[in-house]
Amino acid sequence: MLAKITHNFGEAMRDLTAQFKARDAQNLRLVKTVPIQAMADIQRMSPVDTGRFRASHNLSMDEMDDSIQPDKQTSSENNARAKEQLVNAQSEIGAIPDLKRKLTIWICNNLPYAYSLEMGHSKQAPNGIYAIARQRAENLINRLKDMP
Repeated sequence: MLAKITHNFGEAMRDLTAQFKARDAQNLRLVKTVPIQAMADIQRMSPVDTGRFRASHNLSMDEMDDSIQPDKQTSSENNARAKEQLVNAQSEIGAIPDLKRKLTIWICNNLPYAYSLEMGHSKQAPNGIYAIARQRAENLINRLKDMP
C-alpha cells in the first residue's frame, strides 16, 4: 500500500496574508507619520523675520503646490498661515486610505529666496532646513520600520 502525503496550505497562506496586511499597515503608518513630522521640522527650523518663509511651505500629493504666501502679511497672519498649513497637511495625509497606488508627497517652498536659505545664507539656519528635515525623516523611517 502506498502512503498518501497531503498538506493543507490554507493555514500557511492565512499566516502569510496576515503578515502582508501587518506590513501594509506598518507602511501606511510610515506614509502618514513621516511627511507630517518632516513638515513640522521644516516649519520649526525655518528662519523667521516676518514669518513669510515659514508660512510658504506647502505639502501636497502627486503634484507640487507652487503657491506662496503673499507679501505684506503681518507676522501674526504668517504664523496663523503656517499653523493652518500643518493642519491641512495632517488632514490630507490622514485621508490616505491605503497604499494601492503610487503616491508622491511634495514639501516645497517657492519663495525666490528659499534656495539661499537652504544653502545656509541665514544665521538662524546656517545648515539649511530641507536637507536636515530629510535626514531626520530617513532616521524616523528606519526607527518606525524596526517597530513591531
